[in-house]
Amino acid sequence: MAENGTTLSLPVRQTKICDNCKGNGYIRIDTVDGPNQIKQCWVCESEGELKSMYKKTLIILFTS
Repeated sequence: MAENGTTLSLPVRQTKICDNCKGNGYIRIDTVDGPNQIKQCWVCESEGELKSMYKKTLIILFTS
């Protein structure tokens, strides 16, 4: 705890565009079935975004 105040840790959700599919959710790859096949992105699970959580710490000071 800070002097004359309090400390809070809040969970914050962060989203980022997927680098693999560039936010589309699908990619084109060459497979044994043929060139330029459309497949679902396995990195973001076809959502186009990568989600993560982190804690943000706030220090609230009280003054008189």
